[in-house]
Amino acid sequence: MQKGKFIVIEGLDGSGKGTQIKLLCQRLKDAGIKIYPTFEPTSGKIGVLIREALSGKFKVTQNTIGLMFSADRTEHNTEIQKALDDGCCVICDRYYYSTIAYQGRGSEEQFLWTCALNLNNSGIRKPDLCVFLDVNPDICMDRIDTNRDKKEIYEKADILREVRSEYQKLFDYMKNIGRNENITVIPSDGEKNEISDKLFDAVYKTIVDKA
Repeated sequence: MQKGKFIVIEGLDGSGKGTQIKLLCQRLKDAGIKIYPTFEPTSGKIGVLIREALSGKFKVTQNTIGLMFSADRTEHNTEIQKALDDGCCVICDRYYYSTIAYQGRGSEEQFLWTCALNLNNSGIRKPDLCVFLDVNPDICMDRIDTNRDKKEIYEKADILREVRSEYQKLFDYMKNIGRNENITVIPSDGEKNEISDKLFDAVYKTIVDKA
């Protein structure tokens, strides 16, 4: 049986990532591709704790959240590997890029520590493709203010601006250290169906080219 491909979709809070992933999964199904949607933090015990921390239910340090994400991701990789071995195309909502962009903020030391925590972990696989849906943070905040009654701890305009810069810093860093990552950035401030077309094309091309 042909192993599946591992696709990660990234974006700021309020970027429309969830909507685009739903559209992508349906289009892949319609194209006859066996898919396995998943997300981070996971619904496992560590993932539940992370969600509680992100909601502000209890306070932990930035490093603690980073360690929790890495632990949750390591466990998640067992699930991801099984789906890939079953021939599924795994579509993951967030991965280590998010952890580095969100928890790596603050200093160069913090950034490099968070990178090492994830990129040097043998239990965390590299995706076949990462797509970053790039949306202006002000647009993200307008959507969050309109559509959500409660905000998570990172859903603030100044933090989202920092995180967007951290994503770009991470992508540049990976190139500079010679880490071969397949990353596509899609400007996603525009019309929903147009974004969906670009996302589907990028994912489908990766599946076909690497089949």
